[in-house]
Amino acid sequence: MSYRARRIGALLAVVVGLAESQRHAADAQAPAPPFTLDQVLAFPFPDNLVAAPKGALVAWTFNERGARNIYVAQGPDFAARRITPYVGDEGQEITSLRFSPDAKTLVYVRGGDHGANWPADGNLAPDPDSSAGQPRVQVWAVPTTGATAPTLLAEGDEPAVSPAGDRVAFVRDRRIWLVPIDGSKPAEQAFFARGSSEAPVWDPEGRRLAFVSDRDDHSYIGIFTTAAEPIRYLSPATSRDAEPV
Repeated sequence: MSYRARRIGALLAVVVGLAESQRHAADAQAPAPPFTLDQVLAFPFPDNLVAAPKGALVAWTFNERGARNIYVAQGPDFAARRITPYVGDEGQEITSLRFSPDAKTLVYVRGGDHGANWPADGNLAPDPDSSAGQPRVQVWAVPTTGATAPTLLAEGDEPAVSPAGDRVAFVRDRRIWLVPIDGSKPAEQAFFARGSSEAPVWDPEGRRLAFVSDRDDHSYIGIFTTAAEPIRYLSPATSRDAEPV
């Protein structure tokens, strides 16, 4: 090949290389495809992470395309497992995850709108998909193995598992109720108290329940022991007492 031919070949190679570079640069500057609403709704969202009181077990809620479920993971590998069977976007949130002391059962609340600033008219639970059946705020229990389906314990909110792991205190109709964790008996009202009773907390021995007694413009901390003993209020005054531990 002559010197002139080699020069022409080299020049052609440079021209082709520049053209390719300009094409790649144009591709890089081309607008990306639009980010669709379906992509936004499809993004999975974890929430409500809690750790078991014993062992290396954690649980959390997962929103996958609107279907909300509970997952657990056991150490040391922490492989995620789904333990609830809900499908489809029903708009029913899952909150208030509570382990039993032996970490074999998980209690939770399904339904409601716990991020709202005030209750809906009539204190109704959200019904975003216009279901023909009225949605409820309910307390459920499910084994952490996922071996069986969840058990409905009662309608209610704010569950607290007893230190013995046999009972669950919860709030319904501004009163505190008790129900067996296995759902073997209907729930019963724990006691009567004036005002609104909420936020139940067990003592470490499981013999007493502390709670908030809301009296509209002030609130007390009450202690319930048995039906034979009066409720004891701690330093009642006109201030707002809350969050007993």
